[in-house]
Amino acid sequence: MGGRERFQRSAGTRTPWDVARAPFRPPSDRAASADREALRRGEGRTVSCFLRGSAAPYPRHLRPGTLVLTHGEMGWRPQWSFRRRLIPLRECVQSVEVRRPGRAEWNLKKGGTAFGVIPVPEFKVIVCQTDRGALKLCVPATDVALVRAALAC
Repeated sequence: MGGRERFQRSAGTRTPWDVARAPFRPPSDRAASADREALRRGEGRTVSCFLRGSAAPYPRHLRPGTLVLTHGEMGWRPQWSFRRRLIPLRECVQSVEVRRPGRAEWNLKKGGTAFGVIPVPEFKVIVCQTDRGALKLCVPATDVALVRAALAC
């Protein structure tokens, strides 16, 4: 996982091109469960993810990036950086809590529709308590079960 392998995007991680191909339709539950099954088979997936951590090497403020998931391994790559190195997430997770974005996550999409027609994705915050402090992963709501499955490995 240390290299630049390219994995398929998860169901909730959509580009503008993906949205144009499936206008006005949110990701399906079937696609989300197919992602979890692919992870169990050992395939990798990438998930849009904002990350914040209370200890190095994680960013101290919420930063956009990509969460790279493979069976038993996780890593995060910042969206805006000179080198965009993958930061491995090898923390021993003691507890996991999922919640809606709060005031501290003001820049996350909260769901709903734009112009009354175009679906706006909803992000959820996954708070992991680790040996070294808190780790917050903000991912599309569709991908929460996928990330939780990866955390359980």
